Amino acid sequence: MRFIPYDYFTLETGLSPQEVHTRLAAQVRPEAWLNSRRAGAPYEGWVRADDFQINRVIGYHNSFLPIIHGQIRPAAKGTSVEVVMQMQWWVIAFESVWAGLLLLSSLAALCSGLSGQRSPALCMPGVMLLVGYAMCTIGFQVEAQQTQQFLYDLLARGGAGVAPATVPPTNPTQATSPPIVPVWSNPQSIQRLPRRWVGGTPETQRYGRGVEATPLRTPARDEGIEQATQRLPWEGPG
Repeated sequence: MRFIPYDYFTLETGLSPQEVHTRLAAQVRPEAWLNSRRAGAPYEGWVRADDFQINRVIGYHNSFLPIIHGQIRPAAKGTSVEVVMQMQWWVIAFESVWAGLLLLSSLAALCSGLSGQRSPALCMPGVMLLVGYAMCTIGFQVEAQQTQQFLYDLLARGGAGVAPATVPPTNPTQATSPPIVPVWSNPQSIQRLPRRWVGGTPETQRYGRGVEATPLRTPARDEGIEQATQRLPWEGPG
């Protein structure tokens, strides 16, 4: 909020200049007497292809009602709307003359006070100047803030194309981590690794897993044992 009856700002929108013109024209009625007593568009004035001049339609009297001047310019990502808000020219002229007279009176009162004169009436020009400044600024800025919000809702928010905010998950890990699948749910993913033999009879011979178990006694083995026994010298008792 500015502390003077004057304001300017720029709106960037994703709308095309033609769309900006169409939206503004739909909210503006022609200037006429007693517009505030008739239902219709909230603003009055005129809108052209590349500029506009409007003011808000109000149901009360406000001499400090801002006049909105705007320029519609194409931009890289849509349209740029440059807005200047100021009071009506006759209000500016009247306030300038009135403030100038009060300022001169305040200077004269200050000189009188410095010369030794003491009177409460000497403070009146300065008080009136401050009161007039406050009325002018507040009456202007209250309306200017409403108009700025209106234009922002109509153009910037309406054409920015902002994606709706996504709702964050209750548990963030569920959204980023893949679901955990038990190993037994997919038997093909289980790989049977061979067990390391650490001694003794190999497992394949003990349990017959993977290959056919080798019998402990075979005819060839029995024949070899018998031949070895015959070659050994026999020693009897004694």
